[in-house]
Amino acid sequence: MSVFERNPYEDQHGLSTIESEVLWEYAKLLEHVKELSSRVKEMSEEPEQALVSQLRGLERKMGLVLTLFRASVWAVINDQQGLESGSEGG
Repeated sequence: MSVFERNPYEDQHGLSTIESEVLWEYAKLLEHVKELSSRVKEMSEEPEQALVSQLRGLERKMGLVLTLFRASVWAVINDQQGLESGSEGG
């Protein structure tokens, strides 16, 4: 029987009703924390490979952006040098 269905402390003669209910809430909280811990552990192990794969794709795209940026800067520099040499020769 699940701790969520029945209070395991209600038959304890040394506890008042409020004490057994408080202990029951702590027991339910403990089960939630265990479940949360288990899920966090699963999540921390699994997506690592997926994240690495996504980051590799992003790295390739950023490399392409850097290459295009360098080509654009090179084109601007060449255009400026062409304008300067054209104005000096004329």
